[in-house]
Amino acid sequence: FEFEPVSDGEDRPVAKDVTLEDGGIVPTVRPGYASGYRKGVTKRFGERVLEILDSGEKSDEELLQLIHLYHKEGSEEIAIAEELERNNNPNYGKEKPKHKEAESEHMY
Repeated sequence: FEFEPVSDGEDRPVAKDVTLEDGGIVPTVRPGYASGYRKGVTKRFGERVLEILDSGEKSDEELLQLIHLYHKEGSEEIAIAEELERNNNPNYGKEKPKHKEAESEHMY
């Protein structure tokens, strides 16, 4: 690997071209990045809507407009995360899907 020059305002160097034992480049975006990012966007979406509902300051029409806006913003962020993972992970989309039954067993 190599170090990139330290940027202004940075206190430590950043490694680049980090390789695995077989010589392959370590991906900068790990598998599952987009899924985790989606969960964060979903959480923020819900929190924003709850704050508005709790405040009681918006009409139903204003609330609906904000929900559509938040959905559009979140969808755009998720699409960027998916594209980033797709471009940096050669196995993107080839991972085996998790079974919902197995996840629900561990929730309780």
